[in-house]
Amino acid sequence: MRGVLFISILLITFNVISQNLVDGIVYDLDGATIPGAKVIETGTTNETESDIAGRFQLRTLKDSCNLTISWIGFKSQTVVITSDTTLNVTLDNDFYNTRWIAFGTSYGIVNQVFGLQISNGVDEEPLIHFEDFQDKILIKVHGQTDFGDNYLYGGEFGLTRLKFIRRTTIKYDFVNFKDSELFLTDINLTSRIRYFRNTGLIFRTGYQKLNDIENFGIGIGLEQGSQNFYIGLNSRYYFDYFHHEAYLQFIIPSKDLLSIRTIYNRIDNMNLMSVGLNYAFVRTEK
Repeated sequence: MRGVLFISILLITFNVISQNLVDGIVYDLDGATIPGAKVIETGTTNETESDIAGRFQLRTLKDSCNLTISWIGFKSQTVVITSDTTLNVTLDNDFYNTRWIAFGTSYGIVNQVFGLQISNGVDEEPLIHFEDFQDKILIKVHGQTDFGDNYLYGGEFGLTRLKFIRRTTIKYDFVNFKDSELFLTDINLTSRIRYFRNTGLIFRTGYQKLNDIENFGIGIGLEQGSQNFYIGLNSRYYFDYFHHEAYLQFIIPSKDLLSIRTIYNRIDNMNLMSVGLNYAFVRTEK
């Protein structure tokens, strides 16, 4: 009887020791960690979730087993476990193959200019869930005029999902506002680095010609978004003056993506402000 009991205790102890400890971090394709990802030992109720930093730890019930890692909006991934293991899991998007197009109107309050723009969702991208925004090339053209001496035009071209960089764009603007004696040529390179979910750092560098002053400048900013709005603030220093910018865009409930966008710029001692209505819709989807 004692022998049977001893063997039973030995087997139980061996079984506990033979369980595997698995820890790891769950990432998305942009390299951002995923909190709340479900990690389950397949065929059992043994499971856990990744924490706010995307980390998890689980001791398996079996010597050899499969772990399934999943999260809403991503393709689940199964990993074979046969020993203590440290995992770096990257989940692929389980997305609809959507392509957007956006039209916008704007009104420049200071110089009373009216404007139009067309893009594939450059301004709306922070408001669109990443699963539903699959354009990797960003394009935008825009302009404003009072049908007289005041006008501006420009364009933007960029790429999305470059490692940790959410998007990088190069933007050109030419401003000719005689009433305000503002003549500006602005070419800047902007990188948005997402460091936690919908919050991103903005780095800018570029060339400006403000009236007769030509300078190169650098700047930094912050962008924060949610399901209903996003806001951004950034400042650039051009050695002789500062260029500050603030913008806010929020959704008006509708079938597609209808939003109001307000932009304020202070360039040296001159102010620009515009408000506009943007309408974006899916032009193709899976």
